Amino acid sequence: ITGGSLRGAGDTKWPMVISLIYGWLVFIPLVYLFANTLQKGVVGAWMGCTIYIIILGLTLLYRFYRKQWMEFTI
Repeated sequence: ITGGSLRGAGDTKWPMVISLIYGWLVFIPLVYLFANTLQKGVVGAWMGCTIYIIILGLTLLYRFYRKQWMEFTI
């Protein structure tokens, strides 16, 4: 929801970059860790995905509350 709010306000580049960075540095390692290393299988993959979504959501929420998106001009 926060990502959509930022995009609607015109802040599109920053959420995209953060999503890409977190995807490679958080999502993929967590899914691999839980699913393969800890041998949790599909449940572990979903655990990693859930943690990724929470971290990404909190980061975007932080960006939203800093109100830097209000400074964009079209």
